[in-house]
Amino acid sequence: MSAPAFRRPFLLEEGESLLVASDPVRSLANHVGAANAIGVRQADLIASRMSPVPFPVEGLRRNGRRIDGVSASMMWLPLLWLPERLISRAEFQFVDGEILVVDRHGHFAGDPHAIEEPIADYPASTETTDLWVIRVALELEAAGAYDPESGTWLDVLDTVGINIDEIDDVRRVRRWLNGQSDADLDDLNENFMAASEDSNGVESPSWALRGALSTYHDLLNATWALGTDSMLTVVSDMALGVTDGEITEIQEAKFVANMICMLSGPLLRWYSDDEMDWWSEMSATVSEFVGTPGDLVAGPLTNIDERLASVRDHTWPLMKSASAKYEDS
Repeated sequence: MSAPAFRRPFLLEEGESLLVASDPVRSLANHVGAANAIGVRQADLIASRMSPVPFPVEGLRRNGRRIDGVSASMMWLPLLWLPERLISRAEFQFVDGEILVVDRHGHFAGDPHAIEEPIADYPASTETTDLWVIRVALELEAAGAYDPESGTWLDVLDTVGINIDEIDDVRRVRRWLNGQSDADLDDLNENFMAASEDSNGVESPSWALRGALSTYHDLLNATWALGTDSMLTVVSDMALGVTDGEITEIQEAKFVANMICMLSGPLLRWYSDDEMDWWSEMSATVSEFVGTPGDLVAGPLTNIDERLASVRDHTWPLMKSASAKYEDS
């Protein structure tokens, strides 16, 4: 019996799921930290409010190869080995109450829910970033590539006997990244997570897409509830800092208030029709504000606090209701 593959922590902590980002400030820090660790630009990673970690754009591949700069010592991370099925955005249709995936490239071969071409007279949709992230997160957790209980990731290289703590093994991976053939890494590149089954062992490649679509609104409400609660803490801390004399310069106060606007807008996209416009206008108001930090707290920051609290108070009961529903099922 072979020893279990090694696992490593990265960005997340024990008990954290890949789904729902409860703290937008920490998610931003994770985005920056992941880009620095992997060796890529932040633009090469996609941040979604649906996860506390960023996901690689197109698997960090261009023309079949990983982009320049990817750190060989980080190639243990499962996010860097996503198969084409997970890298690509899925296309789907709702047909007579059933979710069908439009499988133009054979990524979902053998799936009873897959069709080669869209069915006429039914609109076809492509995954948004949020839906895509949910689907990939579901698959990563179901496959054990990420374990929310321990907050650790599978060391993918360890599964083929490569130890990134050994300098010779790191050099071997670097040579492969530079184009040299390597039987173990070539096979891993083609087959890691090639199969797809849910946590009950039911093989159906589109299960995660259908799971993402069915849980999307509940996950979105949870993201809004937890995210606004976290941002309200930032607002409260800023107001306290001004009151206690820790924040005395207006530029510092404006910087914090603008950060709140910058993070809250994307967090609350689609909560209301004017949400993005409201946060954009509030950011402009903060930038143009003239007065003391106390005046900023009494004016724009109070409006921000009220806006966030309104969303939190509306979505928190919805999150609790959904949580109870899933626990019962």
